[in-house]
Amino acid sequence: MATQGAAPLVALAGALDVVVTSPNEGSERSRPIHTLSFVSSRIDGPLRMFIAHTAGVYIAFKTSLEEKGDKRQLISRFSKLYRSALAQLNESRASEGAPPHVFRAVESVWHLCEILILDPQPAPGVLIQQLQQWAAAWSSSPAGKRSPKAVPGDDGNDESFWDNFTTLVMLGQIEDACSMLRSHGSGDTEDFVLMTQILLSMPLFGQDVYMEFLTKWNEWQETVRQLVQGERFQDEPRFYSVCRLLYGSPQEFDRRKDLCDSWFQFVVTKAAYSQPLLKVADLAKLADEVLASKDFFSGDSLSQLVLSLLHGDLQAFTRLLANLDDLWWTGAHLVDLLREGGDLQSRNVPHVEALHEQLLRDYALCLLSQRPLWQTGLMYLHHCKPENRPMLIQAVISVHCSTQQKALKVAAVAENLGLPEATFAIYRMQSVKWLKKNKLDSALVWAIRSKNSPLVSRVAEMLLEDYLRSGTLICADQLRGLGQEMLVSERLMFLAKYAEFLRLRDECCNNAGPDNLEGAARAAELLLFLVNSEWSPRFFVVRLLEDAVQLLGDDNLVPQNIAYLQRLMACLQSTVKRRPGELKKDLLDKLNFACAKRTAQSLLYLMQIPNENIMQT
Repeated sequence: MATQGAAPLVALAGALDVVVTSPNEGSERSRPIHTLSFVSSRIDGPLRMFIAHTAGVYIAFKTSLEEKGDKRQLISRFSKLYRSALAQLNESRASEGAPPHVFRAVESVWHLCEILILDPQPAPGVLIQQLQQWAAAWSSSPAGKRSPKAVPGDDGNDESFWDNFTTLVMLGQIEDACSMLRSHGSGDTEDFVLMTQILLSMPLFGQDVYMEFLTKWNEWQETVRQLVQGERFQDEPRFYSVCRLLYGSPQEFDRRKDLCDSWFQFVVTKAAYSQPLLKVADLAKLADEVLASKDFFSGDSLSQLVLSLLHGDLQAFTRLLANLDDLWWTGAHLVDLLREGGDLQSRNVPHVEALHEQLLRDYALCLLSQRPLWQTGLMYLHHCKPENRPMLIQAVISVHCSTQQKALKVAAVAENLGLPEATFAIYRMQSVKWLKKNKLDSALVWAIRSKNSPLVSRVAEMLLEDYLRSGTLICADQLRGLGQEMLVSERLMFLAKYAEFLRLRDECCNNAGPDNLEGAARAAELLLFLVNSEWSPRFFVVRLLEDAVQLLGDDNLVPQNIAYLQRLMACLQSTVKRRPGELKKDLLDKLNFACAKRTAQSLLYLMQIPNENIMQT
């Protein structure tokens, strides 16, 4: 695992090999064409961007499902958005010179699934065109397929030139094949011009009626066959071979199968020239015929996925899909589309909901194991069934919060997800964290947010204990701004009121005089309230009485109203009776002396003021 602060490792262990047997080399030998090796590595920048981008697509898809409209068209549109993100990821990796990643295979499988299942069913003539595009896209993979582009001015003596040309024809890339012929040194000769004309005259399915297109196709193939039989290209064996492919000669396809990267490319190539109006249902039979020859290897994961799609076996497809990438991204998103479209249900795939839930949850938990992706992981887990709510709450609480800002962000996300219990748990954990660091002011802030009365009371008591030791209340400013939040705990209310008392007392001491009678009265009233409230911890009672002695014995203060003094003395006497063991005799003596002295001063003060003001006093 990664060290703290870094993203843990993601194991992408394994390899995906697509191999093809060459008839020229014997049935026992095979050569790897595509090798996708993915070793343990961190989730790097491009992959994080891909995950974030597809998460946005996922949310948009779920939101769009709530709107009315053609659901199949909606699924097709969002499937292409996912595939576009896959293409961007693979292009980004290729531009950096990185080795082929498993998501290159995912893109290929996704594209085929889109053609055969997710998109509205294509017309037969359109289907083969889409399959040719798919096979060509996979063949042009940087995993090992050489680029079949011509080099201008190439004299064509290199055999690879003609292999590339033939490959383009087999993949249906006619324009590129003609461009190669024109770039050849003999491009303006009669045979080259005729071959170009043959290729460009190939009928393409468009708006034609099926029978009309089939008639044109048969006539074109018959023309090509007659040219071959008439030995028109006797001096150009390469054109002779291509023409035999064009009219669908099984023998010629078997002879040139070594140019195909994989068995499924060979299936598409053979179908394009032998069954141009191929239907989806015909693919399985054709694939089985090709694989029965034992000329191609089909034991790899990619081959099995493609074969299950061609057979329409979505149960096997989803089982293989779940293990295609160790992030579970593919299974979570593609199965989601198949489920929403009803494709899994219509093909009687068992336990569809449980499968979808498992894949989505596994992907979410995988993201949560990566610290930079915690928010995305929570979003996916939130879209699981309500039964996963306890897991979601625990996942939120488990997010590593290295700073207070991070904790506030996580708490806000929990609030948006409708998880108040997780929000309060985060606040509580932060309070405990700051308590352990002896940061009592920060601990109090988080404790108040948590609305946990026992925790708030404990922090408030610790602040009072710290005040007794240091003589300074470190959170006075925070307490002054409390409103209804102080109602969380009696200890907090006591602490807030006591902080207010200290402020008023200090103001009275610093600005003693007739003009500050109101402040002195409020301070005395607060002290009276605190002593009488029984909110005080036992260890703080003595301090309250000491404050009373100090307030009464301060010569700078204007003598108090006798009514206040009488109430204060009654309150103090009641406290002494309730807690006699907590008060020392010398403190009681000081308290009695201060009360008696202040009473005498108040009487003298009353005798000195004008008669008309006595009633007001």
